[in-house]
Amino acid sequence: MVVGVVGAQCLAAQNKPFVECDRAELVQAVPELAGIQFEPSEDRLDGLLDATGDRLGRMFAKLVGFSASEEIHEMRFEDSMGEASRRERFRYVVRPPEEFRTDPNSDLAVQVPPKSDFLVAGHFFRLLRYLLPEYRDQSRFRYLGRWKGSGQDDFVVAFAQRPEGTELPSHIQIGGGRTASLQGLVWIDSATNRIVRLRLDLLGHLEDFPFKTLTTDLSLAPMNFPSMGTEFLLLARVTVHARYGEGEVHSVHRYSGYRLAGAAEESHASITTPEAASAEDSWELLGRGISLVRENKLRKPSPHCKKR
Repeated sequence: MVVGVVGAQCLAAQNKPFVECDRAELVQAVPELAGIQFEPSEDRLDGLLDATGDRLGRMFAKLVGFSASEEIHEMRFEDSMGEASRRERFRYVVRPPEEFRTDPNSDLAVQVPPKSDFLVAGHFFRLLRYLLPEYRDQSRFRYLGRWKGSGQDDFVVAFAQRPEGTELPSHIQIGGGRTASLQGLVWIDSATNRIVRLRLDLLGHLEDFPFKTLTTDLSLAPMNFPSMGTEFLLLARVTVHARYGEGEVHSVHRYSGYRLAGAAEESHASITTPEAASAEDSWELLGRGISLVRENKLRKPSPHCKKR
């Protein structure tokens, strides 16, 4: 299974756009939203989108191209409690509008296999364009409220791509040169108007698509390239998750060692990675637990062993 990106926690997220959900429906679709201080007023929305979009636009204008070391932990879970996983390492290259992977040893571009038992996603950086001023009319936006916790104070905004919003193709190919429409949630730092997290889900059901649900979750962190003397907001971790008929696939992408396109190996960015980005997520913990159970079963004592 190889698609542009993946995952979703609840079918409700597909059946009704986030921008149309009431509080109970939002919490059902995304349980962590239970911690938000919901605010019914939309007065803050336009100013927040203006400030965030302007900051993002300035970054896109300056950042011509870059690459990062990428480690992917790919997992597959079956309903029968079967589990399999693997890890891969690449160099993730972004040269807008292109995003691709190279072999870290040869620097040659890596070709995507036509089929795989795991999910390998990509084209993550382009997802930030949903918040750029020039693409704002491609989506509907709704201010949800404020989220505080773990030292963060963020505004949370929901959005959904309009049916006519075709100027901004997503990263999920669905055949015939078409891409899937998306909806999402964005967490914006209240002090800096900097995007700290972006989650995207499928908008509506897709016929003849291999996954029932599909979610992409980006965690971003501020980084500084000494040669440019400015701060950029780049990927720290991305998780992608999808459910299909007999199970689920989940991948965790972690990024480090950023450097500008054409820069020397030692001329890389200084990054402050959020603690949550480096920690194991819930699916990695589940996979580790299943592996331990499997190992313990294999190590069962022989019935011929004497008990003490």
